[in-house]
Amino acid sequence: MSKFDAELFERYVHKVYALCRKYTTDISTAKDYMQECFLHIHDHFHKYDEEKGSLDGWIFRVSTNVILKEIKKAKKMSFDFLSDNHSEIYEDTENENIDPRELTTALDQLPQGYRQVITMYVLENKSHKEIAQALNITESSSRSQLTRAKIYLKKLINKSEYGRI
Repeated sequence: MSKFDAELFERYVHKVYALCRKYTTDISTAKDYMQECFLHIHDHFHKYDEEKGSLDGWIFRVSTNVILKEIKKAKKMSFDFLSDNHSEIYEDTENENIDPRELTTALDQLPQGYRQVITMYVLENKSHKEIAQALNITESSSRSQLTRAKIYLKKLINKSEYGRI
């Protein structure tokens, strides 16, 4: 590893790892994704053009694309749907001051498909069109997954208020 690669790794390792953890709850898988991200960054660094954007943005974009490709390759993408029995799902959380640790725990418990869509939409500010293209689904599926993810997340948060997750 060159000195440049080592410096780049040290500068971005925590950010890339945090991004990887948003896509999987499994630490080992997140580390595998991170490794793939840095291999791709190393192999394609010559394509980075500072006139088109910041290095941070490029690394984040490349890493997101690598993670999504890895998820597809491993066939881990699962778009399980909640049953139509919504009587068990609380529509609103009673407490708007949610502990960030509880929110993270609840996000980790979301099914993979829900977690991917809500992460891309809320944390990465991607549109439903961008999400649909990245995940190879329709825009309506992206909207549906987001709605269902929010409902499921509210259910988990409400459950945690009365008996810790």
